[in-house]
Amino acid sequence: MANQTSPSDRLACFGQQIRSARIAAGLRQADLADMVGTRQATISDLERGRLNIHLDLALNLMQHLGIRIMAPDTESDAAPISDEALSVPDIDDIMPPPS
Repeated sequence: MANQTSPSDRLACFGQQIRSARIAAGLRQADLADMVGTRQATISDLERGRLNIHLDLALNLMQHLGIRIMAPDTESDAAPISDEALSVPDIDDIMPPPS
């Protein structure tokens, strides 16, 4: 399987992206931590690739830093995922109420 990366490589890459975006936004680690409701040490560990975080924190960080999720498609490797594709359906749309 070509092009496989290890979990630690993915964590390091994600941390580097967060760090780059934070610096570009002119934020200190403590500023970003306050914005997303975590500790500065958590941001530090994340940026160094030493911390595997929950999806909700990752999405919160990305939102505050203006990072978009991108998905490859046949024409471009940088096609954004639509808001519709990321939306969560209402439970009533999935399961009808009990009768």
